[in-house]
Amino acid sequence: MLTVADLSVQYGATRVIRDLRLTVGSGMAVALLGANGAGKSTTLQAIAGMIRPVRGSIQVNGEEISTYPLHRVVKRGLAFVPEERMVVAPLTVAENLELSALAGRERVDSRREEVFAIFPELVALRGRRAGSLDTMQRLMLALGRAVMTRPTMILVDQPCRGLDGTQGERIYAGLAQIRDLGYALLLSDQNIALALGLCEYGYVMRHGALVAHGKPEALNNSDEIADAYLG
Repeated sequence: MLTVADLSVQYGATRVIRDLRLTVGSGMAVALLGANGAGKSTTLQAIAGMIRPVRGSIQVNGEEISTYPLHRVVKRGLAFVPEERMVVAPLTVAENLELSALAGRERVDSRREEVFAIFPELVALRGRRAGSLDTMQRLMLALGRAVMTRPTMILVDQPCRGLDGTQGERIYAGLAQIRDLGYALLLSDQNIALALGLCEYGYVMRHGALVAHGKPEALNNSDEIADAYLG
């Protein structure tokens, strides 16, 4: 459903993404791996419509979206959870979810109950302002907001950022539930074990370019993974 071909992104005179190609099929969970500065976040931002690529194609179900801004990308069924988590701090948890539902295509109540089933921790927080949430709670809310748009795919940037090991495992358990509900996932992370434990395919980036891709069993402990993180 998502096809990225020959994608290049440039900041000023610096080419930060070079000729990147990837695909994510319907209902798939796919990992984008690499060290800090590899270009993972920039790639997701370009797909989400937050950055305009200088060349290349981004298609959703055959429709070219590389020139679409974020709100048009959302209408094509892609929801983005950035590192900044993108919650509305002055609004409550419940109000954040209801606001996101405006982009969806089903009744608010059914979507909200789906979010609460994935992250029951949010039930007790529904009256709390989003700005008062801790790091993990804010990420749960951001993922819940993405689900409320009733997307076909959710792009998640660095889900383990700022979390300890137990918290990271809890978030990945929620991501597994989201995947099992039929939503496709494309996520960037530096936590190889959690990402490849969830995803059925992975792409490895280094210095803005792909250096390897394949199924988890092929990527685990591969030289390309070691080079991307340590080389």
